[in-house]
Amino acid sequence: MISRLANRLEESPLVEAAGVVAAIRSGWRIEAFGEAPRCSELLRIYEAKLLTIKQLPTEYAVRLAAATTEFVENLRAHSSERGRWFAVKSEAPHHFLVFELDPSQIPIGCLRVQVNPEASANWSGANS
Repeated sequence: MISRLANRLEESPLVEAAGVVAAIRSGWRIEAFGEAPRCSELLRIYEAKLLTIKQLPTEYAVRLAAATTEFVENLRAHSSERGRWFAVKSEAPHHFLVFELDPSQIPIGCLRVQVNPEASANWSGANS
């Protein structure tokens, strides 16, 4: 599974794909999780998240907004299809979430998310 996911992402134009590939190649864990939701079910959720993210004045929020915008556009384009989630994790203060279509295995979203309290404060601008 490791090399297949990395190989699919190497061919992907997604903004965070190269970071995910580097993480996988350096030994980060890959965990599949959740059911296979329909893209249309995720679309409204990520449209709402995007509105919030765009209001935050940090470099990380700008980066996350770019990846989330890309994901929302891809969800809209594939609204009748289903997909599956993968988390790519390590001890780093962030991990990646990858969403790919099922059964085609085409990645349509890669999000770099902060996972520790200090990083989250920096993300929201609370320490600014």
